[in-house]
Amino acid sequence: MKILFVIDNYIPYIGGVETMFQQLAEGLARQGHQVKVVCPLVIKSSPKQEQLNGVDIYRCQSGGRYLYTLLALPNVWRLARSVDIVHTTTYNAAPVAWLVAKLQKKKVIITIHEILGKLWWQKMNLLSALFHWLFERSILFLSFDKLIAVSQYTQNCLEQRRIKTRKITVIYHGLDNDLFDSKKANEVKIRQKLGLNDNFTYLFFGRPGISKGLEYLIRAVPLIKEKIKESKLILILGSEPRNRFKMIKQLILEFGISQEIILLESVPRKELTDYLAAANCIVIPSLSEGFGFSAAESCAMNRPVVVSKVGALPEVVSGRVVWIEPKDSKSIAEGVVKVFRNEWQEILHKRFSWEKSIKSYLKLYKSLC
Repeated sequence: MKILFVIDNYIPYIGGVETMFQQLAEGLARQGHQVKVVCPLVIKSSPKQEQLNGVDIYRCQSGGRYLYTLLALPNVWRLARSVDIVHTTTYNAAPVAWLVAKLQKKKVIITIHEILGKLWWQKMNLLSALFHWLFERSILFLSFDKLIAVSQYTQNCLEQRRIKTRKITVIYHGLDNDLFDSKKANEVKIRQKLGLNDNFTYLFFGRPGISKGLEYLIRAVPLIKEKIKESKLILILGSEPRNRFKMIKQLILEFGISQEIILLESVPRKELTDYLAAANCIVIPSLSEGFGFSAAESCAMNRPVVVSKVGALPEVVSGRVVWIEPKDSKSIAEGVVKVFRNEWQEILHKRFSWEKSIKSYLKLYKSLC
């Protein structure tokens, strides 16, 4: 088959969605399918066109995430002519992918990772929130041939917005289970590198997006310090969205807790597992999650997780789990202290596989074409 992915970002940009499309695209290419990707040129050192692991990548000079919706049009139009199916995702890539596919009479599907809905109003000014809320709703009502929900929770959100059930297919993300294997991790190296000694460490990793609840974790640090004197928060934090990254750094300064936090920029995925293994627990204080890569990866590493009981997280987490309330710093602090005291709930192990996920996508492509 010939598949065109029109997406908001792709490697070397790092994130859960980018990981998913890299795994899917490269997995399909290994099976002999022709795969092309259109994405914006975010990291300036990246080539505008290259073939990487069997995938042809076309990066557009976008001038910003919203201009990308328009400036991607020439590349998408040209490349869509020779493909069987167009596959896109929320948010900015979706309109151009849908428009070109419909005009060229191609099948088009969209993967919905998360519906933020009311969260837009909680974290943005009125005009910005209104724009993003309307943009999200308009995407959902475009006539895609299929909408892929990455969890049952996401499917429920779509159905609540009156999307017909027959148009929705649930396909869970996978994990690199060979990489996220606690037996292969070197936690001693990381603890020595960071000078942690006997500190109790709790870790957050990912981007500081509006749905991640990171500000509530920052506010919980002084509360945790009261109960666990020798404790440290490790923050492995992406720098985008930039305004949120700056807000988190400013919050740390305002609370005067710089000495209680080890702030690191994103680390290579091959090293991430060592950091996860070095932490006594992982904190996922999300306000919403369509799937929750950080939660699934932490559980695969057999780390205790302190996690909000929201969105798809109850579908994803397993092992040693402490549930917390979203948007509640006191609850987060109490959750971390529970792990310190070895008080948690045991949930039967769950396994997510890219092989299974790719097989499901390919089956869907063939059914449409």
